[in-house]
Order: sequence, then C-alpha cells, then structure tokens
Amino acid sequence: MRGAINILPRSVACKQVRIRVLCEVINQKGNATSREDVAIIKQLVEKFGKARIKRVSGDGEFGSKQLFEYLIKEAIDVHIRLKESHLAHRRSFKQLWTDASEKVKLRGKVAMKVFGWAIDISCVKYQKKEKTQYLIEASKECDKYAIEEYKVRWQIETMFGGLKSRGFDFEETHLTMPQKISKLLMLLGRGLCLAMLKGEVEVKKLKRVKLKLKKNKRYAKSLFRIGLDSLQNVLLNSKTEAKYKQLQVFIDLLSCA
Repeated sequence: MRGAINILPRSVACKQVRIRVLCEVINQKGNATSREDVAIIKQLVEKFGKARIKRVSGDGEFGSKQLFEYLIKEAIDVHIRLKESHLAHRRSFKQLWTDASEKVKLRGKVAMKVFGWAIDISCVKYQKKEKTQYLIEASKECDKYAIEEYKVRWQIETMFGGLKSRGFDFEETHLTMPQKISKLLMLLGRGLCLAMLKGEVEVKKLKRVKLKLKKNKRYAKSLFRIGLDSLQNVLLNSKTEAKYKQLQVFIDLLSCA
C-alpha cells in the first residue's frame, strides 16, 4: 500500500500565480500540525526577514491558536480563513450569525476574541447549492478590504494547476519518496518562473499574444500557459536558427535563476 504524502508549500503571490519559495514533503496523512505550520513560517522569517513579509494568508485548516499566537507576537499581519465551528465568545461563528441576513458583509468592523486573541473579523454569508455558507476572514488589524485581499490566496491553485494537469503533469511521475519529490518540486518551481517570464515577454514586450478576458473575468490563457507553450515550441524546433537563438536566451535566463 502506498503511504500518504503531504506537500507543505510556502509561496509568494506574483502576477496572478504563487511562486514556491519553501516546501516540505512529509509521510503524513491529513493536514500539517500547528507546530509544523509555525516552523515553516519561522523558516521564511529567517531567510527573508519579517520586513519583507506583507502578510500571511491561508485556508481554514491553518487557523490555530499556536499559529495566531506566533504571528501576532511577531507583529506579522494575517489574512487567514476561519471555520464556522471556530469559537468566538464561547460560541461558534455559525451560532453567532445564524440569524444574520443573507449576503451580510462584516468588513473588518467586528473585533472578537478568537484563540484567546483580539482579532478583527470580516464575514460574508451566502447561499451555495441551497446551503448557507460563510466566508470568515481573520485579520490582525481592522481591514475593510480583507475579503477581497484574501482572494490572493487562490493564486496557489494556479500554481498547482501549472505543476499538475495544466502544465508539468507532476502527478504522472508517481514518485513516493519525500526527498525525490522535494527535489523535483524545486526544479519545477524554476520551470514555473521561467515559463511566467517567457509569457510576460510574449505579451508585454514582443506583443505576440494578447491576454483575453472571459465572461467570468478570468483570462482565457494565463501568462504561465502562454510562456510554457512558447518554451515548448522553442525546444521542439531548436534546429532552426531563430529557435536556437531563443533557446540560448532561455539557457542564460535559467543559469541566473
């Protein structure tokens, strides 16, 4: 039986995608522990310094007393989603807001004690598939744009899409050893950066491709996809003089990565 593999990436938001800067791969089923979350954030602080960290964003699975305690004591801003079951004033958020009207928006104006700390809460209550849903966002300080800014977290899905089926097909390697997975992710991270850079050159400098918005206000093709397609075209046609010159440029860029 294949053992459980848990990949714990820590990434930075850049041009509508997340770029992995640290990653830990462990043989563990389920989510990381609070201790592991804090340990990886500490690595970021040690490598880059607190001054370069604008804020830490994360899903509800990262909401814990230990993580909030560390970030608040270190004066690092947070945008972390909370669960309906998390307690505030000894009651769950679901119990507190059951009677609130639909589409209510509490934009960082509600200060509550969560995990023993005074935290500013933003919340949107809405219906999805005939079920009441809550988007509850915790901030260290009052921020009326916390809900909108939290959406940056979803750029990590763009990163995973690029690493998986919409890009490098990482899962098709069927690797199971954490050390090998970690090394491969490091290489793919560089490939992701190179593809993003090439996509930006194609769109902004050479203007060969135009970014087209769909009705859902998402781009039909991302910078990553545009860059990856261009890179593949160069590699598969490198025997021609023009493509060979482009390949040399890519090699120079990669040597600086």
